[in-house]
Amino acid sequence: MKNLEKGNFFLSYGHLNMALNCFKNAIEENADNYEAWLALGECQILLNSFDDAENSLNKTIELNPNSAKAYLLLGIIYNETDRQSLGLTNFEKTQQLGLTTAQTYYIVGSMYLNMKRDYEAREYLQKSIGLAPDKSESYHLLSILAMKKEDADTSEKFIRKALELDPDNAQYWYHLGSIYKNFHHNYKQSIEYFMTSIELNPQKFEVWNDIGNSYMSMKNFEEAHKYLIKAMEIEPNDYHPYYNLACLESLRGNTEKSLEYLELAYQCEKSYVCELVSQDEDLHNLWNDPRFIHFFLKYCQNEK
Repeated sequence: MKNLEKGNFFLSYGHLNMALNCFKNAIEENADNYEAWLALGECQILLNSFDDAENSLNKTIELNPNSAKAYLLLGIIYNETDRQSLGLTNFEKTQQLGLTTAQTYYIVGSMYLNMKRDYEAREYLQKSIGLAPDKSESYHLLSILAMKKEDADTSEKFIRKALELDPDNAQYWYHLGSIYKNFHHNYKQSIEYFMTSIELNPQKFEVWNDIGNSYMSMKNFEEAHKYLIKAMEIEPNDYHPYYNLACLESLRGNTEKSLEYLELAYQCEKSYVCELVSQDEDLHNLWNDPRFIHFFLKYCQNEK
């Protein structure tokens, strides 16, 4: 997975610092990649680094003067920093560049969703649907909003509407599977939805990872291992497959192998792994082992 794609993945799941590093790496690889500058600016807004975001978005416009989204995100910055007249000018510029009002509402709604301002997010997404009821993206984000509130029924209603409009969208099938996995704990059904997602896009490592997790919850360790290994092969630089393989080997009673995977997970993402290891019941077989204590003292003491 390329740095820009990987950064967008982390951004979609709220791992902002991980996304930030990926976008910066993408720019190091190609300083003229306007999409990387645009993504960096968006991420910096979510981190409340408005000055840095403004610089990144102005760089985007320098590289691509027709980037309506860059003008729109700058407009959001101006509104957030009490420069409403500049914000209005930028919003008018997006219209000149062909961005519809419905698209504008959708982008603003998605930004507020990622900024954890759920009320405003819902308001703009509903406005977007009011103007463009046949666009699936807003229903998807409303489903995510409902999921955040642990309202599984409403979340499922919105994602099924999105699928009705766009039945070949792998991300929507993955989202539906996640509802059945995380809320209904219906792992068999979640695997069916995840498999549909894979049929549409076999390169999404997170789907393979969650199939492995579902099999692990069903105590089918052989199948879990197969899918987690596949996730690791697709994306060897993400911590999730390694961490889940560590949990799997712990549940199997294979301490040495579990610790090997745990170290690989740590090398990919230090802080998240250290946050999880002392609380995850799947690793309870390790907790009293001197080798685990050594791992924790060596790697995690300074991460707290």
